[in-house]
Amino acid sequence: MPPRLRDFWYYHKWKVLVEIAVLALLISTVSSWLEESREPWLEIAVMNARLDSPEAAQALSQGYIQARGLDPQTAPVHLETGLYHPNTAAVAEEFAAASIQKYQAMLINGYVDVTVTTQWVVDAYAENGCWMDLRQILPAQTLAAVEDRLHYVPGDGGPIPVGILARDLEPVGRWYPEDPPILTVSAFSRRDSAATDFLLWLLDPLPEADQ
Repeated sequence: MPPRLRDFWYYHKWKVLVEIAVLALLISTVSSWLEESREPWLEIAVMNARLDSPEAAQALSQGYIQARGLDPQTAPVHLETGLYHPNTAAVAEEFAAASIQKYQAMLINGYVDVTVTTQWVVDAYAENGCWMDLRQILPAQTLAAVEDRLHYVPGDGGPIPVGILARDLEPVGRWYPEDPPILTVSAFSRRDSAATDFLLWLLDPLPEADQ
């Protein structure tokens, strides 16, 4: 190292290192903000799942992106994991309360398109009309093929199919070792066409035992 450069580094190295660290943090923050602010192709909420890590759920979004030939830069598929809604009327845990409030805000404001969760969550939110009637978005042929796995909730004109049981659909099924997961489409979704396409992808092909 030349003497002048060595002397400069000796007297100014901490200042340089701090400036580099600040610049790296700024770049990381801006990159994260741009990623999160980009309108997603699809937003999937995963609630009450047992994931080894948030990255474990990426197999779901990546599988869909690859199958549909989407560009993750222009048509990102977002996964909201770590959401928790206990099966009890009295929620005392701060984490659960914060998680529920976050999910409700995302759902009502149209940020969530597809929700993967447990039956008590589906039934509880169905009372407020939060789910789309699957008869309005899925082809009749698909509905007939999945009739034995449809989850119904009471409606004024009779039972309404709002969910699809997904215990044996990978990788979703393995995230719920005890209570079978149910897939729903939000009634407030701004991307219901993409949500419908996602369900069709996940259901094709159906496990042989259910065909």
